[in-house]
Amino acid sequence: MPRVGLGTFKLNDTHQEMITKMIKDGGLRHIDTAPSYKNEAMVGKAIENAYSQKVSRKDMFITSKLDQSQYADPIKGLEDTLMNLNVDYVDLYLIHWPVNQLKKDEKGFRRNPMHMVWEVMEYLYKKKMAKAIGFCNTNVQMLVDNFAYANELPMVNQIELHPYNQQHNLVEFCQKNKIHVTGYAPLGSPERLEEHTTLNVLKDKTLKKIAKKHGKTPAEISLAWNLQRGRL
Repeated sequence: MPRVGLGTFKLNDTHQEMITKMIKDGGLRHIDTAPSYKNEAMVGKAIENAYSQKVSRKDMFITSKLDQSQYADPIKGLEDTLMNLNVDYVDLYLIHWPVNQLKKDEKGFRRNPMHMVWEVMEYLYKKKMAKAIGFCNTNVQMLVDNFAYANELPMVNQIELHPYNQQHNLVEFCQKNKIHVTGYAPLGSPERLEEHTTLNVLKDKTLKKIAKKHGKTPAEISLAWNLQRGRL
């Protein structure tokens, strides 16, 4: 897994050429998407357009996720993702926001117990439709519960990680149990933060001071902070 990747949340068709160029000229090899981002097909086209003598499918690390709306049929969920991305497998497949949103119909509340969802995730892994499986946005309690029934333990836990959201205990727990931690929003999602607070990682006085000292930008310092702690 390349240590730095491109998260595609909020990216759309207008960014397709940019992604292709990043792969061709910028060395990008790790891309993260999800059905809820509504851009898997665009990401797939961007990657395909970048294929050349220097770049092939085996050089790319593609991550996608099982959406909550797909918990009842994870096999179809991944099949749809593979079709959208135009690939035979994903390198990493994560359960996105692993909680059930109960929806009531004529049969009452429909539930998809996580142990049943995980059983199918293991099947997808054994069938090599996903080279690795794990969670996105889970906590210690849910991981401990997973340990009680899993035959294949989660290989990755993708969580929000930046200087304003460090999650020390969760990260330590994952590392002790050999679950690799990847961090999303490493720059702190400034526009999302500013919807609720005045905090902005990229405008943080301490980070700006460190960046100036080393001739870097606050963004580079924030990325380095995650990398030096052993996260992606």
